[in-house]
Amino acid sequence: MIGTNTDDIKIVGIYGMGGIGKTTLAKVYNMLTKDFAYCCSFDDVRETANSKGILCLQNRLISVLSRGEDDGIMMIGERFSLKKALILLDDVGEKSQLIALLGRRCHFGPGSRILITTRNAIVLRGFDVKTYQLFSKHAFRKDHPPPEKLELSREIVKIAKGLPLAIETNKRLEALRLNFDQFWEDSLPLGEFAVLPNLRFLRVEGQLPQSLLIDSQSLNSGSGACNLKVLNLTNCSCLTKTPDLSGLLKLERLILDGCDRLARIDSSIGKLKNLIFLSLISCHELHSLPEELGGLPSLKELLLEGTSIREIPNWWTLEKLENPNTQDSLLVKTSGSIIYPTSSLNLALMDTPIVHRSDFIGALTSLERLNLRRCRHINRLPYLIGKLWSLTELDLFDSGIIELPDSMESLGNLKTLIVYTQSELKGIFVLPKLPVSLTSLAIVSWSMVTVPDLSDLINLNRLMLFMMVRDSSSLESVLDPLPWWVGRLSKLQTLALHIPHMTNLSPELGALSHLKYLKLWGCGRLQCIPQISSSISTLSIMSC
Repeated sequence: MIGTNTDDIKIVGIYGMGGIGKTTLAKVYNMLTKDFAYCCSFDDVRETANSKGILCLQNRLISVLSRGEDDGIMMIGERFSLKKALILLDDVGEKSQLIALLGRRCHFGPGSRILITTRNAIVLRGFDVKTYQLFSKHAFRKDHPPPEKLELSREIVKIAKGLPLAIETNKRLEALRLNFDQFWEDSLPLGEFAVLPNLRFLRVEGQLPQSLLIDSQSLNSGSGACNLKVLNLTNCSCLTKTPDLSGLLKLERLILDGCDRLARIDSSIGKLKNLIFLSLISCHELHSLPEELGGLPSLKELLLEGTSIREIPNWWTLEKLENPNTQDSLLVKTSGSIIYPTSSLNLALMDTPIVHRSDFIGALTSLERLNLRRCRHINRLPYLIGKLWSLTELDLFDSGIIELPDSMESLGNLKTLIVYTQSELKGIFVLPKLPVSLTSLAIVSWSMVTVPDLSDLINLNRLMLFMMVRDSSSLESVLDPLPWWVGRLSKLQTLALHIPHMTNLSPELGALSHLKYLKLWGCGRLQCIPQISSSISTLSIMSC
């Protein structure tokens, strides 16, 4: 594409974040210098323009003093309009910088080559025609596609957002799914991957036409794809089965999120002994996992949110999983023996229709975060949860939990506890003694009849206590309506209370010098509010 054997002026724009290949670009520049009468390289256009001004860049280019930007542009045009020049502009920040150096029309002579790198895609706007021709060159080995491929070519260029680097990259990476020569409408073997031995990351977006499929034979060990470490096939809606992955022996991360027609994972996945991460989020048609998946020694993270998987087979142990996130799917089989990951740091079972006993949770001795949101079939936590000394977060939002074990007090590192019941039929009746380590506590219950004693939670800085009632008649049975202990929580910054039967607040409320947010909602029997701290910046009193 850069070829120096033609007289046309070529501008090559490369868009991307830092680390997009400056060393390689410098090598290309050095190789080309011998063919040009004028050569100039700018290492950091954006930084130089910001710190020293655009005049400095113009002066470097023309090597003479200039009275202003317009004069500089005129002098560049006069001096280089007939000269074959090679210009490297690295890290251009704004289009105005290009205009100041190149003019609105390139002021260099026939055969000139301008290389531009930028982190701002807008800088390269206006390259549409060239990127279209670039794509055609790589796909069809000529400037224009055949008539029958015209619309599809335009669509691919549109998806690439007109960026030359995206088109240049697609020449190599799109080979995963495109056969530009023979199988355009079907699939393409990875013939060109053989020239990409350094390829480590490949992402295939699902926006391409559905006719562009993946060839299961294309990921063989003889192709350049054999060195891939990350394969991202997000939203490939035409994918019904994963390709043969046996050639990707170095693969560490496989992402299949949003492949909503994916129904089968090829058994070749069992050969990926280096696979650490597998994400199957929102693969709605996926009902089972292949047996070979159980033999992956390096697998540490599995994401099954939004799949139709309802059980993990008996043959599969999860000892090595660090983050078994199983939102919207069932981690635990109701029969058989499953070994749970005792080294887990984060267990998220949110939206999971678990019917299995929750005793396994007590064995996760390294667990730091436990998320049981909307796990409505779990009614109680095991007593052994008190052994989870590393646990810092416990989220029981809209779960079926109606009782917390007394061992909760032993969770010496617990910082955040959420017990939030939305159903009028369920809820925590009584709170056990909670660990002093708590800094954030949210309690919402329809069943609690006694204001809990939270006087020991001296480290709390956020407290939400909502004691919901079904009707006014139930208020008469409520005991101890006054949260007398509020004044003792000296570190409180946020306090939200909904206690319909409460008639008074503790007079010590005014002593909370760190309190910034106070919300009282639905406290219909509240007679007066004591003096509050001057530190409060937000006061909300509703339906009182």
